Amino acid sequence: MIRQANQWSALMLLRTWSIQSVVTATNHHRNMEDNINQVIFICTGNFYRSRLSEELFNYYISETDLPWKATSRGIAEGGELKGISPVAFEYLDRRGLLPHVDPTRSPMMLRVSDLEEAGLLIALNREEHEPMLREKFGQIPKFLEKKDRLRYWNVCDVPGEGNSFFRFFGGHDMRTTQSPESGTEHIDFAVRALIHELEAIHAAGHKD
Repeated sequence: MIRQANQWSALMLLRTWSIQSVVTATNHHRNMEDNINQVIFICTGNFYRSRLSEELFNYYISETDLPWKATSRGIAEGGELKGISPVAFEYLDRRGLLPHVDPTRSPMMLRVSDLEEAGLLIALNREEHEPMLREKFGQIPKFLEKKDRLRYWNVCDVPGEGNSFFRFFGGHDMRTTQSPESGTEHIDFAVRALIHELEAIHAAGHKD
């Protein structure tokens, strides 16, 4: 019933957007210098990849004048995940960023309202998350990608019982995985690259 409700809400949202102009539909991404804009990082369980991306983005963005902030969400419903992944927690600890982290905040699931409100959505792995988003929200993700409001990275989950897929669904995880060392550095690099891009767009906008 939850999935049906999400798909129905997504259909209503798509119809609303189809009536609006393309300019209105993309204002969040295009006019990033006007107000505080939100980027939402997305992964399966909002436990490791998307949560680490959120924490790193908010730390790095605080060192700039960019009007952006981040949050994160998971796609899968249910599960017993609490707090933040030990892999993410340990990486942030090594970087001296734990004072900026709320370890008691548990995973949060992605809703239709998030798709509508976010200036930019980034799913951490296309192969894994594109079909999950399509199943949950129908054609909305495809529409958002065409308008450059949804992007996909290529960061894989950690192997074994520590990953969110195993914790949610159990059984044998057939997905491609990535070591914690590689995955955390991959996320850090991608977040920094995103902020550099936002800085360049912000600077270009002030030159006009």
